[in-house]
Amino acid sequence: MFPEKMNYSQAIQKRRSLRNFVKTQLSKIQFEALIAFLCADDLADDTLCTGFLSGNVEGLEPGCYWLNRSESSAGQTQTGILTDNMAHICLNQEWLSQAALLFFFVTNLKYLEQTFGPRGYRHAMLTAGRLGQRLYLAATVLELGCCGIGAFYDKEAGGLLELNEDSEMLYLVAAGPVKKFD
Repeated sequence: MFPEKMNYSQAIQKRRSLRNFVKTQLSKIQFEALIAFLCADDLADDTLCTGFLSGNVEGLEPGCYWLNRSESSAGQTQTGILTDNMAHICLNQEWLSQAALLFFFVTNLKYLEQTFGPRGYRHAMLTAGRLGQRLYLAATVLELGCCGIGAFYDKEAGGLLELNEDSEMLYLVAAGPVKKFD
């Protein structure tokens, strides 16, 4: 799945938040590796939905995609460059608009409460964080940048992603080529 550039412990030691993204196209191979790592079946969970905004990926139309992690497949729900809008929603962190991909993790709060009770939200947040860390490790091995974001306007993010009133975005992780990887 990944090139043998480093082993697991080296990837953990080298893992950093890198956000000096450039508008260089993410290769199809790199994209598929990120998706494969994110969809590895050892973290099956029904508290989250995962998707991504594609900005600059080889062979992939810009837009909003929802990921079926159990089948490692994605379906497009919106077209167009949405990364600029999400950068604005994330408190005007303009560097986000340069990233090739913006992964987002969404949950249905009503479902969480009804199914898991008061600890459901905590579980969903921990799962989003664990999936985000998978992206960090995959990006590190692929020598890409990766940076997680928890600061955004909830209602605006929900509007951009066309979420229902019970659902909210919990976490966003940007990934893509950077100016310099060390």
